[in-house]
Parts: sequence; C-alpha cells; structure tokens
Amino acid sequence: MSGPTLAMTEPNPVGYYSAPVVASIGTASTTLLEATTKRRGHLFIQNFSPTATVYVRFDGGVAAAGAAHLMLGPGAGLPVARVPQGKVTAISTDAATPVSATALEW
Repeated sequence: MSGPTLAMTEPNPVGYYSAPVVASIGTASTTLLEATTKRRGHLFIQNFSPTATVYVRFDGGVAAAGAAHLMLGPGAGLPVARVPQGKVTAISTDAATPVSATALEW
C-alpha cells in the first residue's frame, strides 16, 4: 500500500531518536551517555532489572546511590524533558544492572 508523499521543506527537521544505548550499570558510577551537542529535549531511561534501583545524574558528576539524583526503581522507565547536553552517569544497587537510554537528537 502506497500513499502520498510530502516534500521536505523544513530546513531544520524536528529530530530523530538515537539508537538506544544499553549499558550494564554496577555499584560504581558509570557513564550512561557521553556529552554531546546533538542531544536535545527528551531522553527516555529504562531500568530492566527486577530487583535493582538505579540512580541517574545529569550534570556529569559521579553518581552515588541514595544521593539526590533521579531514582529508577526495579523495572521503572522514565521520560525526561529538557535534558542537559553533558555526560549522564548512573549507579545501581546491584552489579550488572541493564539500563537503556534513548535520546532525541538533531
């Protein structure tokens, strides 16, 4: 099935979602996303562990469990708006916790 196509006239496209970054986050602060000027607006972070809690820090500093960072409980996911372009770090209460991050870029 084929439908009509629209010409791309917008000089500044809205953007695209990056391929998800899947990282194994342990009990030491780990870089989830490197700093980039491409990251704009939205970020979706998902904790795939059924038991671990993950703490996420957005200012590039060292993440610490129990600190005043974004906390993702077991199996939780969260869309985050207005994300800084700096490095995103995370730490988990368990070793080898799978976490994914997908960012809007342009």
